[in-house]
Amino acid sequence: MALLPSLGRACYALRFRLFDRRRHQTRVRERIDGLDLEIGPEVFHPALFFSSRVLAEAMRRELGVEDRSLLDLGCGSGYLALRAARETPALSRVLGVDLSPDAVLCARGNAARNAVVPRVEVRQGDLFGPVGREQFDLIVMNPPYLEGEVRRPWDLSWVDQGGVVGRLARSAAGHLTERGRLLLLGSSLARRSALEPFAAPAWDSEVAARRRLWSGEVLTVWRLRPRS
Repeated sequence: MALLPSLGRACYALRFRLFDRRRHQTRVRERIDGLDLEIGPEVFHPALFFSSRVLAEAMRRELGVEDRSLLDLGCGSGYLALRAARETPALSRVLGVDLSPDAVLCARGNAARNAVVPRVEVRQGDLFGPVGREQFDLIVMNPPYLEGEVRRPWDLSWVDQGGVVGRLARSAAGHLTERGRLLLLGSSLARRSALEPFAAPAWDSEVAARRRLWSGEVLTVWRLRPRS
């Protein structure tokens, strides 16, 4: 069993090298799940990795008529934020945040391209840095969870540097409304479970979605609520 994560990581890397690298080296414009997206070479491409769609479907089922605000951390191309705005008319406010200036420009352009401005705003910065004291009914994040060497800005979208999920766990509760919750994607390929920093009694957790991929990787979307 200990060999499975290593094998999954090898399959993941081989697939990328054989099939997906070129699409990450050029600027492309594609129709993805009804969205018109332009994606630059330094921006995470949601159609090339299963994690974005697994989280998007969990988010779609999670959002209800009482939800008014959503925060997409590490928004990349804006895919999740745009789907939330398009599929949940009750949302009056959607905010995307990304550390990468390239991703922020990309997401802003895609928001304009898909006619969801001003409902979708995009800010540049690290996690909750650009958010101040604002609170949200739902926070979603597809965090970096693999190990590797950072050679260019795009690598930060999949290489976990600085314990991103741990820092998220220390700050997220203060940015959730009374009924707020967090949807967090985790992978069996990660060295540590995404759930580990959200241990009880501070948080309640349950599985919102789970999918096993051809490589053996298991993707899990956790629904997390802070305990009062």
